[in-house]
This record gives sequence, structure tokens and C-alpha cells, in this order.
Amino acid sequence: MSDLALAKAALSRLRAAPADPATVARLLEMPLDVFAREGQPIELRVARPDVTLWMVPKDQDGDRLMAEGASRGRTWTAGELPWW
Repeated sequence: MSDLALAKAALSRLRAAPADPATVARLLEMPLDVFAREGQPIELRVARPDVTLWMVPKDQDGDRLMAEGASRGRTWTAGELPWW
């Protein structure tokens, strides 16, 4: 199973139930260098405007999402994410 398929399967499970607070906290505390090495693509749904944003560990993950129709402008790699 591809990384993208795994990410989509995980997302479908997350959509079915509220996000586990411990999982969310762990993701928010993860340094970007760790995310770049070990992370999975993360889909963020934004209420206004109604769009999806993706945070992905590597360029290849972004390329896979674009091949499936995701906009590159809404996909950020770990290297592109701000370090604040």
C-alpha cells in the first residue's frame, strides 16, 4: 500500500471520530526535522474558505498528492513550513 493510500485510510478513520487530543498534541509538538523523517501527510480542513491544506514530510509526498489532483499551492513540505 502506498504512503498516500495509508494517509487516506488514516484520514478516513479520523473523520469518522473526533481527533484524539493526545495524538493532536503529539503532532503539534513534533519538531519539523522529525516530521520530515518520520511524519505522515496531514490534511487540514479550513472552515473559511472551505479548502483542504496538506502538510507532507517530503517533496515526493507532495508529488503523489498532485498526481491525485491536490493543488500544489495548498501542499506544504516540511522544508517549506515556517519555523516559528
